[in-house]
Amino acid sequence: MRYVDPYMGEDRQEFMTFIYENIGKYLKSETVEMRARIVTLTIKKENLSLFKQLMDKYYIRSYKVLEEDKEEIDSDKIRVKYLEQYPTSDKKEERRFDKLSDELYDIGEDYTFTSITYQNMDEFDEIKKGEGYAYFILGKQHEEDAKNIVNHILGLDIDINHVDVTSEKYEINGLVWFKIPNFRVNNNSVSYNILCLFMDSKINHCIYYDRDGKFTFDIRMKENDSRQSQVKFRNDLKMVFNSSWEANIARVLNYLGVKWEYEKDSFPLTSENFSGYYFPDFFLEGNTILEIKGFWDVDSLKKVSLFKEQHNNYTLLTLDTDMYYTLDKLFRDIIPEWEHGSVVIKKERVPVVGITRPERRKFVSEVNIGDELLIKRDAGNPFDKNAILVLNKDGNSIGFIAKDWASVYSDKLDVGMKYKAIVKKKEPKVIKLELERVNFDEDLLYDFIKVIESKSN
Repeated sequence: MRYVDPYMGEDRQEFMTFIYENIGKYLKSETVEMRARIVTLTIKKENLSLFKQLMDKYYIRSYKVLEEDKEEIDSDKIRVKYLEQYPTSDKKEERRFDKLSDELYDIGEDYTFTSITYQNMDEFDEIKKGEGYAYFILGKQHEEDAKNIVNHILGLDIDINHVDVTSEKYEINGLVWFKIPNFRVNNNSVSYNILCLFMDSKINHCIYYDRDGKFTFDIRMKENDSRQSQVKFRNDLKMVFNSSWEANIARVLNYLGVKWEYEKDSFPLTSENFSGYYFPDFFLEGNTILEIKGFWDVDSLKKVSLFKEQHNNYTLLTLDTDMYYTLDKLFRDIIPEWEHGSVVIKKERVPVVGITRPERRKFVSEVNIGDELLIKRDAGNPFDKNAILVLNKDGNSIGFIAKDWASVYSDKLDVGMKYKAIVKKKEPKVIKLELERVNFDEDLLYDFIKVIESKSN
């Protein structure tokens, strides 16, 4: 379902018409319009018994005497309130409350009328708390995800209705819709909880709300309704994950009994050329954070590097192809829900900096494209604890892996991974190396994952 701007009049109207012609006009309201309000008034204390008699006379069970009211009123007066609620089409009930109002007029003053809202729905037990029904409409390719999400929230299997319709304009090849009762749970409506998970899962959808005897229409969409990123609700984990890799890592942590929380916090990051927030993937015990990356881009590298520098009360560990390959090999046949897919071994091109220093010029001048160099951790470096030295075959210093890349490869070298480093480009101020892990035969993992050896054998 293509993105439709919910605020652009013409585009929104055309889409609403399309949905109405195919689904909306066949829906029938199952709710009734209600008049519901709380009436508050002031009476003299001597008339309190008369007020209660009137409540009994007109069969009003929902009323209160506000003996602890804080408002400034005369000492011989008191505030009372009652619930006025009935279907607007029920003329008999309307007359009943009109008569009550007429009789109260003789003893009451300072009337206020308050509509029923989420804030005052608990004033009286008899307030109708049901919110009608919600009809969710989405592309048929999301049917299974929708079933899993609704089952997770409501604990029931929904009946899915199919509509065989196509639209090139809206990128629709079949629609599905389902109906749910829209009651409230923990201060949120059920429909809101569902649409939040739909949005997190990048499922574009729209909703008809049946309330007070009429329908309203709501569009909930994000641009680029693509599932290639594998953002979706995982039924076994009861959560939305951004990728199959992240979901599989969660399964590994569960299998190993490692406690985790997913994307629970964000951190501000600032530098001369960057300002923004970083949302890490997994929060583990002991202020340890695990970041999962299928590929590295400039933005991701910068965030990892700045986080390690500016939030050093945390231990940030990165997990990319070089370690995921091992996890996939060890767990794909052990965990039933494992999401299978090819794990492509990647070679990264990383810059070597600091090559212009006088003490390195001679050795740098001898470096040629195609040469193999060595990389070595320099954990004691006073300027960067993630530092990685680049050496020639005789052990002479050529320079350092650029800081952002060192923040990633330092974790890998520290667990024993080994790399072939081939010169691919040489410029006056930088050398580009191609790094390729060479010891995939060794199952090298972080310490908190190493219990795998006893679990998986």
